[in-house]
Amino acid sequence: ERGAAPEAESAAVLAALEQTIYNLRAEGWPPSFIFLYDELWLHVIDPLFDVFEELLDDGCFMEPDLNCWCLRAPASGNDAGHVGANFGASHRDMTYSACHNDKEESTSLNAWVSINSTGATSNNGCMHAIPIEHDDYFYSHRHPYHMDTERALSFLEDMQSKQIQMQAPPGVVCTWTPCLIHWGGECKIGELDPRISVGATFRKKVAAQSAFGSGAAVSFSSGPPPTDRHDMGTIGLSRRLSYAAKALLSYSHWYPGFPGLSLEQCQRALPVENEHAQEVGRFGNDGVVPDR
Repeated sequence: ERGAAPEAESAAVLAALEQTIYNLRAEGWPPSFIFLYDELWLHVIDPLFDVFEELLDDGCFMEPDLNCWCLRAPASGNDAGHVGANFGASHRDMTYSACHNDKEESTSLNAWVSINSTGATSNNGCMHAIPIEHDDYFYSHRHPYHMDTERALSFLEDMQSKQIQMQAPPGVVCTWTPCLIHWGGECKIGELDPRISVGATFRKKVAAQSAFGSGAAVSFSSGPPPTDRHDMGTIGLSRRLSYAAKALLSYSHWYPGFPGLSLEQCQRALPVENEHAQEVGRFGNDGVVPDR
């Protein structure tokens, strides 16, 4: 399903966010550090509550499993060798039972927004998914192939014709149930505008805290808590930093060893002059990362 987050449709804001992510990468920072900036929360994340409060009813929380992807156009083949690359292997984020209640109603939904200038296309890395009607194990959360999607898809004839591509303009929200088989497309060779996107998970307030993967409910005691819409104006830098750190750690299995992450480069960028302290977490006057 798709819906528009009104504030996220501002081309100027999206362009500034895109440039800031590229500036962060140039300084050695992973794209998830965009979560330190006010503009992302104000113009992208906060409007998502308009969409998911309507879809989930009963009010909703945003889980702390935020992430930001910034793909690269490879010189040859698939470019999976850096933090922020596409999650190219098929997977479910949760089991069916973890995101549905006894009435088979969705209790959690994924949110995904592209912010690069051309949005998500078949050439720059849009999302791919297998519709429920082609997924023999969608409802069978106890079956060993339910979470072993590679094995499940091995029985699907002509998978290329069965999958769908979630092509979407910048600022438009794509959403799907977390137990849908999906994966991030790769950026094709020669593509001039690789996909940049932000993802999150929303759940009903009356539902149990989300359990990602095939394990028991995830404990967030060592990380940021789920976010209520009323929290939007009170999320400070420490909590934003914890979102960025959690993104790195939670998704590290997609990029073992953090390839492309330069700790030395990050350390050189860490010192901040006192007179610039108030600027941290905001764009500079030119709409991009302040020049330190």
